[in-house]
Amino acid sequence: MPNYSSRVELPVIKIGTRWGHAQYQVLGSTATYSVFPGEGITPAYCTCPAFAYSVMLSKSEIMCKHLLATKVALRLSRQLERPASKGFLAQIAKERYSQVRSSQA
Repeated sequence: MPNYSSRVELPVIKIGTRWGHAQYQVLGSTATYSVFPGEGITPAYCTCPAFAYSVMLSKSEIMCKHLLATKVALRLSRQLERPASKGFLAQIAKERYSQVRSSQA
């Protein structure tokens, strides 16, 4: 298991907007995933394939490792924080749009 305490960059990044919304990015082994830890009545979600298959389809797991990492980081206050830029928000919208279009094909 990697020792993140000695790393300069933390694997969980909290991206906050001026209006108080936060999105989390988790640096995975092969990609960076968007994680929504679920607050109040909003369900938790991760954009990784493991979440889609193991959590949502087969229901064999309750969460993926990226969602777990986000929840642990939040509990221990160990996330890297940065503000969202207009370019970042446009990139997120583009990624979501392409995911929706590819799932409809």
